[in-house]
Amino acid sequence: MTFDEIMTEITSGLKNETKEDIQYLTDQMDKYKDHEYSKEIHRAIGRIIYEICPDDMKSELEKLLNNYNLGIEKTLEEADFQMYKGNFVKASQIMESLINNIEERNWYQDDEKSEYRCFNNILEKILYNEIFNPTKDVRQIPENYTDAYLKYGVILFELENYKKSKEVLEKANKYNPINVRILFELSEIYKMNKNWEEYIKINNKCLEYSYSSKDIARCYRNIGFYYIEQNDFETATGLFYLSLDFDQESKVAQSELLYIFEKTGKKLKQPKFEEIEKLLENKKIQMGANHLVISIAHYIGKEALKNKDVYMSKYFTEIVYDLTKDEDFKKIIDDLNKIIMEMKQE
Repeated sequence: MTFDEIMTEITSGLKNETKEDIQYLTDQMDKYKDHEYSKEIHRAIGRIIYEICPDDMKSELEKLLNNYNLGIEKTLEEADFQMYKGNFVKASQIMESLINNIEERNWYQDDEKSEYRCFNNILEKILYNEIFNPTKDVRQIPENYTDAYLKYGVILFELENYKKSKEVLEKANKYNPINVRILFELSEIYKMNKNWEEYIKINNKCLEYSYSSKDIARCYRNIGFYYIEQNDFETATGLFYLSLDFDQESKVAQSELLYIFEKTGKKLKQPKFEEIEKLLENKKIQMGANHLVISIAHYIGKEALKNKDVYMSKYFTEIVYDLTKDEDFKKIIDDLNKIIMEMKQE
């Protein structure tokens, strides 16, 4: 039988009697423990047991899970403290122990029916569905799983263990393929190894997924660095000036422009917008934020306002304004701020 047929058969045996049903479902777990779909069946049954169990038992299960996640948060804080002190070896030991614990529990491994991802917000989830078009059920897991792998990867990078860092960051990327922080860290490893093909590929992905102006600026700086390595100083110059449009405070872009001036001996002149636009079109580089990202953020902001979730509406409208600098969205944000002030005064 297929997985769906097995689950249909199992659920047909439920009698709507909590104690009997939980015992019955536990027996079914044992029955299918050696089946080729045992992992999928056990997880599906586990979700059914959670749904039918009494509220007090459900609260206990949630408490156990919350306590475990709180333990992860405390471990991440301890690793941060060790990094702050410059003790990266100690931080690495702390994170290695945490990752080993996570992997021993093996709670969130993809199976034939489900994939487990941890997105930071609904925008990332919708963007993932639009770009990756998953065929399995996408189940959200706690965000700190990605944070744990990301932090461990960063620590390993600082310790110059680039091979292990890459392995860990790729696991983080699996949990959240949309997270540009992870992709940026991976790109630094490709940069260290001078793997320019993967470096440019991953930074183009970052540009596609970014939903903040500072991240877009970093994308253009990274891609600009690539073109310096290719001795294409014209394209690099255009990219660094474009990055300053998205992050005017970036010292990195300014220093890279100074480097190009010293390298070429030519006085630099900021290209016109149309010239940069043409330059990026020729190199097949995305110009500005991904329109899909903007439209998703705009949609979420509008729907949140319909549902009277003013804070969520403001958050996503601010994303749209940050990416577009469209004054119409600035006006919406101002109106939302007035509503929030009125709510606080009530």
